[in-house]
Amino acid sequence: MKKLFLGVALLLCFSFAARPTMEIGAFETLVGWKHYTPGGQLESIMGVNCLMGFTYKRYFGRLQAQAINPYWMLGTVFVVVPMANIGLDYVIDQNWTVGGALGILPNLHVSYSF
Repeated sequence: MKKLFLGVALLLCFSFAARPTMEIGAFETLVGWKHYTPGGQLESIMGVNCLMGFTYKRYFGRLQAQAINPYWMLGTVFVVVPMANIGLDYVIDQNWTVGGALGILPNLHVSYSF
């Protein structure tokens, strides 16, 4: 249990060092941090999921508003069980995203960015 808390604490420390925008959501990324390219385009999201694991989601191309955006995701469930998914996100506006994924752990999700 101590290792879990240490891992989450390290994730938080390294994530705040880059000062990316945060995202909260249901299922896929409970709390995550967005990472951008030098040009300002969203590249990936890394965070903690609701199944006590870590999630890394990366988009295949440039993220577009009011469009379907494909991505791939790697992560863990219960800290050590691996998971991999391919999914689609629909960006409603600058803050809200809904989507779904198929793979080892299929899901539907909604997230809010701030």
